[in-house]
Amino acid sequence: MGLRLEYVLIFLIFLTFTLAMSAKINQQHVQRQQYDRELEFKHTTFIEVTTRKREGIAYAVYGIRKNGILTLEGLRYSDERIRKMTANKAYYEEKTIHLEGNVTLLHRKGLRFFTEKADYNKKNEILNVTAPFVAYMDKNEIYGKRLQYNMQTEEIVADHIKAIVMMAENGESMEGKEN
Repeated sequence: MGLRLEYVLIFLIFLTFTLAMSAKINQQHVQRQQYDRELEFKHTTFIEVTTRKREGIAYAVYGIRKNGILTLEGLRYSDERIRKMTANKAYYEEKTIHLEGNVTLLHRKGLRFFTEKADYNKKNEILNVTAPFVAYMDKNEIYGKRLQYNMQTEEIVADHIKAIVMMAENGESMEGKEN
């Protein structure tokens, strides 16, 4: 009879060990499915630096990185050329920032852009405005459908523009339309 009791105890120990191990494995699997985000933060400031200088500063009210794409809400950004760039939502992929909702850009030399959608390539320093926009420089106003602004060369290429240009010599206003 003592032999049978040993077999029963060994079987119960083995059964307990097997159930405990399977419960742990199942818990780990559930945790991996819930937390698939690489990064999540609130009210955070990021400072981009190289070994020589500070590249830029970005602040976000909320952010999440998932599958290599950083999504930011309430973005404020600045660097050596951009005094302030804001957007309700932004997606950051490699060196391009996709901006959506109340997008504003204030260039350090006084140029200001307002739109709903734009892309900024940090490597080439090119702003592509892909929605109707308004741009101001001093008293000059430019309205249009699309715009590309090269910050290095300070060249603007725009589609379907309507502009109000103030002449430098006598300060008279001149309206112009170009399609």
